[in-house]
This record gives sequence, structure tokens and C-alpha cells, in this order.
Amino acid sequence: MLKFIIGRLIEMVPVLIGISILVFFFIHLIPGDPAAIIAGDFATPESIADIRSNLGLDEPLPVQYFRYMGRLLRGDMGRSIHTSNPIAQELLQRLPASIELAVSAMLIAILIGIPAGIVSAMRRSSILDTLTMTGALIGVSVPIYVLGLVAVWFFAVQLRILPPGSRIGPDIELQNITGFFVLDSILTRNWNALVDVLKHLVIPAVVLCTVPMAIIARITRSSLLEVFSQDYVRTARGKGLSETRVVIRHALKNGMLPVITIIGLQFGVILSGAVLTETIFSWPGIGRWVYEAIQKRDYPIVQGMTLFIGFVFVMSSLIVDAFYTWLDPRVRYD
Repeated sequence: MLKFIIGRLIEMVPVLIGISILVFFFIHLIPGDPAAIIAGDFATPESIADIRSNLGLDEPLPVQYFRYMGRLLRGDMGRSIHTSNPIAQELLQRLPASIELAVSAMLIAILIGIPAGIVSAMRRSSILDTLTMTGALIGVSVPIYVLGLVAVWFFAVQLRILPPGSRIGPDIELQNITGFFVLDSILTRNWNALVDVLKHLVIPAVVLCTVPMAIIARITRSSLLEVFSQDYVRTARGKGLSETRVVIRHALKNGMLPVITIIGLQFGVILSGAVLTETIFSWPGIGRWVYEAIQKRDYPIVQGMTLFIGFVFVMSSLIVDAFYTWLDPRVRYD
């Protein structure tokens, strides 16, 4: 296992280098000049040229790339073009918000998606199976921005039972210890803040979980149906075991292998790709940060976050592969 993990970590290096090259050169193809944006609408060509020179944007792209990678290898992700703040510092400030939202959405997706897939597989071709798979298809098909706007309109505007956005109300005081507002509320025993934080978390988490929940339900159903056709499951049924015991004791563990893969990959997608959700709900996470950086042509932020997202995906895949050995003793990495 250790040899496998080391090998995968070594494989990460060329993958991340390839991502950095593609992103660096593609991002410079985006129309717009960050120097002109910083200088403003009434800037002179001379002032724009001075800004480009100070930022190093007047040098050839290969020179800019190797200079960027040199800093990155020293642990320096660079600074924002617009704010001059260190990117690593801003990442650490915004990452807890994204993790809190991603974990909440994934928990909802798992707690609903897996049972829905199990029930659908156990009641194959029934009305319940049809309704479940139809709901999963709708969950995958409806765009996040449409679902988010509808949810805000219904729960925040019409019913007024949930806030429309942000992480916490402006009138709520909370001591920021870890950056995770739910955890901070519990650590400080600020129950009023905990209730308010959970209210702000409900709509964006539910909206964000719809796609992974639908995918998890469909994969769980397909995987269990395949396991149900195996000889050991038919033998267990032949022994007179109840269907529930057959599923839980014999089918579920083997059927969870593809589901674990999907959960790991979907968590990476949620953590790194919640751009629309965070933008709609004014959630101060890395997704909204990257969206604003793209609008402002803030190259260092986009480059650094793309590499971070690639790292998250690779690590998610590594963790899933390592977790396989616990679920299936037949899997060995020699």
C-alpha cells in the first residue's frame, strides 16, 4: 500500500505540471488586459504600459510561466494582481467556507442518494423505482442556477423561512476560531449563531447536493442490480434470508465499490466547482473567488486555484483507491 501511495504521489507531479501549462497559456487567450482593467477607463497608454511592466505582463509567456513555477516550487502561490494579497493567505481564509458547504451538500447527497438507490434496486420496475429514477434524472438535468434562483424565490421571498444568502446574519456575533461557522458555534456554545448558520446553510447545500445525490442514487441502483445477479446473493436468498438481510449483509458491501468512487470524485467536483452556487448565494468560498478573479483577469488566482483543484481531484482519487482495500479484501496494491 505504501509503495502504491508513493507511486501515485509521484504521478501527481507531471499531471499538475501539465495542468499548469495548459491553464497558464489558455488563460492568456481570454480577451481583456488586466493592466487596462486596473488602470481604469480613463488611463493613458503610458500608465497601462507602466502597470504591465510592473506586473511582468510585458515579458514573453514562457518567461512568465517559468518565473511563476519558480515561485510556486518555493511555496509561493503569488499575489493577486488587484489586491496584492498573498493567494495562499486568501485561500486559507476562503477554504473553510467551501469545505463547510461541500461537506454539508455531500452528507445530504449520501444520506438520501444511497437509501434511494437501495430501495429502487429492491423494488425494481415498481412505481417507486420509476419515481426515484425520474427524480434522479431531473436532479441531474436541472441547471444549478435555475434551481438556486427558484429556491431563493420560494423559501426566502415567498415563505420567508430561510435567508437568501451569505453564511451568517449581520446581527449575529460569532467568534471565528476555525473558520468553520458550524464548528465555531458549537465550540463557543453560541446556539443562536448555530441556528442562524444552519439556516443560511440549508438552501445552498440542498441546491448543491442535487447533482451528486442523483448520480449516487443511480450508481447505487445499477451496482446493486448487478450484485443481485451474483451466485452468492442467490444462495443467500435460497437459504431463506429476508431481502433486507440479503442486501445489508451480502450485497451492499460489494455494491458500494463504484459508489465510493463516485462519492470521492463528486466531493472533488463540489469542493472545486461550486462557482454558480457560491455566486448565487453570496457564499464567500473559493468558487465565488475564482469567478470574480476570472472577471478581473486576475491570472495568479486562477492559475493557483486551478492547480489546487487538480490537487484535490488527484488526492480524492488516491483516497478512494486506498479505501477500496477496506471494502474489498480482494483488492491489493502490490
